[in-house]
Amino acid sequence: MPWYDNGDSGYDYGVYDLGCRIGYQTGNLGMKMILGSANGTYEALTGYPSDKGGTTMWSAGGTVQESQARLFFYDNDMMSGQSGAPVWVTDPACNPCAIAVNAQEYAPPTLNSGPRITLEAFNFFLVRREFIAQLAYLPLCLNE
Repeated sequence: MPWYDNGDSGYDYGVYDLGCRIGYQTGNLGMKMILGSANGTYEALTGYPSDKGGTTMWSAGGTVQESQARLFFYDNDMMSGQSGAPVWVTDPACNPCAIAVNAQEYAPPTLNSGPRITLEAFNFFLVRREFIAQLAYLPLCLNE
């Protein structure tokens, strides 16, 4: 995998097996591939920031400021401890829908970033989910 081999931040995502099927009780987060630019898209970042103790969930809204082939750059407020958190949008087909995985925290005025959900990333998550939960349904939306 390019992240493991050379630190390519466009592949900075993974899966952690909790050893249970919590999704049956909580529901599952959908994924949305945005083809092309997402600049100007309002999104939210939800996670467990270390400056809040890392034990409570917080969300911060923001906007995608720059779109690259494998990365989105956004202006959300974030802290350490939120790596791996979803960057998500609302969409009736998979509400909420992850469009990226939060990965890089930078000091202002530099934008934070994360690998976007590409077909390759979606397939990575789908294969792992099928293996872990023996259930392969994940809503996927395409914004064309």
